[in-house]
Amino acid sequence: MLKQLSVFIENEEGSISEVTDTLSKNNINIRAVSLFDSPEFCILRLIVDNTQEGVRVLREENFLVKETDVIGVSLDDKIGELNRMLQEIANNNIIVNYLYSLVVREDGRPLMVINVDEIEKTKEILKQAKFDVV
Repeated sequence: MLKQLSVFIENEEGSISEVTDTLSKNNINIRAVSLFDSPEFCILRLIVDNTQEGVRVLREENFLVKETDVIGVSLDDKIGELNRMLQEIANNNIIVNYLYSLVVREDGRPLMVINVDEIEKTKEILKQAKFDVV
C-alpha cells in the first residue's frame, strides 16, 4: 500500500515551490506528483520517500496536508496494459477517483497510482488479474 500526501494550497505564484522547497530542505524525495487546480486553490498530490516525515514538516510550516491510501500497480510497458487494468476495475463496478503515473523506477516499468473507494477489494481484483500491486 502506498501513502499519498495531498497538500491544499492557494493557486498563486510560488505556492507549489513552497511545498517542494520545504520537502527538499528536509531531505524528503518526491517520487510522484500530480496537481489539480481551480481558480482559487490547488491540490498537490505527492508520493514521497518518507511519508510520516513529509506530513510532519509540511504541517510545521502550516500547510494543510491529508494522508491517503492509494494503490500502486506496475504495468508492463506495452500497448493496452493501462486499458486492461482499468477494464478489470470497471468490470467489478469500482470507480477510479483519480490516477497518475510514477515513471522513473529502477525496473523501468511505469507505476500507476490509483485512488478508489474500495482499496482492498481493488487490490485483490488486480492481483487476481496478474497485475503487480505495490
